[in-house]
Amino acid sequence: MKVLSFILIFFISSQLFLYNAIEGINLHENNTNKNVENSIPLKLIIYQASSVNACAFIQKTIDVKDYGFSSNHLFRFLSDASLNLNSTIINNLSDIAEKSYSILVSFFNATPYDQSKEGFINVVIANLNEAYNQGQVFVAGYTIPRDDPNNKSIIYLDSQYILTSSYNDTYVLFAHELFHLIQASVISLSSHEDWVIEGTAVFTSDLAIKGYSPLSNSIYLAYNKFNVSLRTPAQCLSLDAYVAHYLIAPIFFEFLAEKYGIGIIKELFWKLKENSDIKAIEIVSNSTFDKLFSEFAVWNYLGLYQDTSYTFEKIKVYAFPIASLILNSTYMNKIAPLSIHYIRILTQRDTILDINYQGNLNFIIIKIKGNRLSNNFTYEVSYIQNEKRIFISNAQEYNEIVLGIVNTGSKDINYSATLLFSNLTLYTLTFTKTEVKEIPSANFLAILIIALIVTFLALLLVLCIRRFNKVSFQET
Repeated sequence: MKVLSFILIFFISSQLFLYNAIEGINLHENNTNKNVENSIPLKLIIYQASSVNACAFIQKTIDVKDYGFSSNHLFRFLSDASLNLNSTIINNLSDIAEKSYSILVSFFNATPYDQSKEGFINVVIANLNEAYNQGQVFVAGYTIPRDDPNNKSIIYLDSQYILTSSYNDTYVLFAHELFHLIQASVISLSSHEDWVIEGTAVFTSDLAIKGYSPLSNSIYLAYNKFNVSLRTPAQCLSLDAYVAHYLIAPIFFEFLAEKYGIGIIKELFWKLKENSDIKAIEIVSNSTFDKLFSEFAVWNYLGLYQDTSYTFEKIKVYAFPIASLILNSTYMNKIAPLSIHYIRILTQRDTILDINYQGNLNFIIIKIKGNRLSNNFTYEVSYIQNEKRIFISNAQEYNEIVLGIVNTGSKDINYSATLLFSNLTLYTLTFTKTEVKEIPSANFLAILIIALIVTFLALLLVLCIRRFNKVSFQET
């Protein structure tokens, strides 16, 4: 059984947070579909997550029961034939499907990918996990546009999750998977990084439902996890991959939406069609990714996220330092690609941070007056790039000073940071616009002066000689 690295949809069983990926083209409504309640069972291929190998998926062929179509004839509902789903579950799913379809298609101006050109999306409810272990990441749903072995556009939902989850939780899962089909109609998902594909899908599932914000409900899981690389491979049911793609990545898109407005997510959706992930983000933000990701690090540390029209709940995200530095101490670590380290600087005097590393790193110095875990604080931020010595002044005036280290590259970077005493004094210089005139060089002036002196002495000598000759002539 091959590893299906492209269909991972992670959920943490204790917190129920979704995870998925894949690629795809367009769905068009077809009014020829008929509502069928008791059709002959079909057979479909599904994949189950292995209970013993987080990187393995088990292929199974199941008989399915047909529950008919949604009222807009855009979704057909099927389940494993061994399941007997009541009408409430099917009606709720139909309602969720129609609402999320309307919101997402309208916002992104794109329709889902239709692999079989049937004119509708199949929704299959089956057991997607070989076993359920408390606290273990498990598959709650997936979709495989273009590559689905059943040659259909299908959203697969885990039966255990559907039977035990609330309407809102099911809504978020369904909207997440539906958005992957919409993504697949515009871009090739395999050409883009998992954190972008999954981060925008989690963000969009928040957009698709009013009154519920999956980000804020489980946001605490991201605390102190910003040192997890957004480029963590999503090939296995990994907790780090879940944190990276389903917690930190959507917070990045939350940051973009709050900074620039929610329309930037739609712009990014279309820019990804012809651009790489980083390039597309730079185009829509009109900023360098280094600067943007460093500012993202500041927002995370200070919890600057506010209530908006699409989160529906006030979000406060606070990151916590992974280490502290005191005078004459050294901290050493390795920072992964697309990740952030926060180090608290414990000093009441002017100091110098001596940082050793090879490669390119971005640094931020955050100085805080007051308590950052409340709304009663002010702060100052300095953005620094590729420096190895950073001067920290007036430390006694602040309640907290933090060094943020940001790696926007593609490789791990080892670094060490040492806090040293400094007796330097900083002065503020004010520059005004002045007209600068070219002046002769010093050597040229010296030669000119000497020449003038020599000329003067020569003339003086000539005059003296003439005077002497005249006097001598008169005496004669």
